[in-house]
Amino acid sequence: MTETKAFPHSPGCGQDDGLDTMVQALLDREERRLLGSVPAACDGVEEWRALVAEPGFVRRSSVLARGAPLHRIDQRTAWQRFPRGLYDPRTLALAALEAVVSQQEMEAEATTEEVVQFLASLAASAAPERDASEHLAVARFVLRELLNDAQDGEEFDVSYSDYREGHSRVTLSLRLLEEGFGRRDQAVLRATTPATRWGRAEESAAES
Repeated sequence: MTETKAFPHSPGCGQDDGLDTMVQALLDREERRLLGSVPAACDGVEEWRALVAEPGFVRRSSVLARGAPLHRIDQRTAWQRFPRGLYDPRTLALAALEAVVSQQEMEAEATTEEVVQFLASLAASAAPERDASEHLAVARFVLRELLNDAQDGEEFDVSYSDYREGHSRVTLSLRLLEEGFGRRDQAVLRATTPATRWGRAEESAAES
């Protein structure tokens, strides 16, 4: 099982274990500053309730919620047809996003076929003894999940709790990747704003 590290706490609340590696990689400098802005007061229930009412805490909750589509990939029933423990679907999904973003707005955008082949090569590195057809199936599965093909490409709905005024449940809708035609009439992949900036487009939802 992959270890998930805790968010950093203030000096009086426990040891700083650092940000979850996957989430940290998707945050810009300002977001990391907000994630580390937990107040020092943490003595007792009332003080703890004040902590979760801070805008910084709400922001951390929204950042975690936006990562839900990646974390859900290895929980999908279809994933069970692949041998357990061989592949890491969340990291493969993140690798796909990295590849697409690296070509975003360039003359040669990342084509769907290129990303599939890239993911298949990573799957082959993880399980070289397995058949190439399985590596390709893993790659296509991950890409379909990122595109949310199971729901015809609809946006992902993710939710988190906001305790600033009692309690409210906030639901966000977002896409990670979109498929279209590039300048050379090839099928290409484009990362959306939530994928490239991991939530900056929804910033007001956490700060309202």
